[in-house]
Amino acid sequence: MTGATVTVRSPAKVNWCLRVLGRRRDGFHDILSLVSAISLSDELVIADGDADGIELLCDHPQLPTDQRNLIVKAGMLLARAAGINPRATCRLHKRIPIGGGARRG
Repeated sequence: MTGATVTVRSPAKVNWCLRVLGRRRDGFHDILSLVSAISLSDELVIADGDADGIELLCDHPQLPTDQRNLIVKAGMLLARAAGINPRATCRLHKRIPIGGGARRG
């Protein structure tokens, strides 16, 4: 990675209860949830990239690093909304187990 970097952490959480209350007009659901953050977190380091696009590197071999990954999708959408061509390298240090919740990673 070259140039300026930004590091963000994504903390894990424990869902103690989750109740789906009903469907909204926009197609999403209202929920009632009780959650607690825990000390475990993933770390994402974002840096200027060497080539056009978003390169995702990850230390977990089962996690896709292509266009299927939400990090890549979000980066592409952000770049499009900003009217720029993305040039970023993202390194994900995966610490939260994949498949630990309903979203499976």
